[in-house]
Amino acid sequence: LSNEFQVPMEVHDMMLGLGEEFIGLLTIVLIFGTPLVFVLGVIFLIALKILKGPSANPKLRTGDMEEARMLQQIFKNVTGLEKRVESLETILLDRAQSKKKTAREDEDE
Repeated sequence: LSNEFQVPMEVHDMMLGLGEEFIGLLTIVLIFGTPLVFVLGVIFLIALKILKGPSANPKLRTGDMEEARMLQQIFKNVTGLEKRVESLETILLDRAQSKKKTAREDEDE
């Protein structure tokens, strides 16, 4: 006697077919549903901003402008630092390559 349960071939084919249809449907929902939810969320936020209107408090607007200036300055500084780091990386890599080359030449002699 065998302890295995055998599924009739018709039932197996039917179950396999449902799984493929479900996976196809799930794929379609994910491909089209995710961007749709994102777009609807953005539209909702834009509509909310339009309905809310600009800030009535001039101090808040001045603060926003100052904050924007500060963020621009920070971005400028970070960009400068990034260029410096890239330059240092280049210098270090060049030194390491020249040391390897010198070490190979010393071994060859």
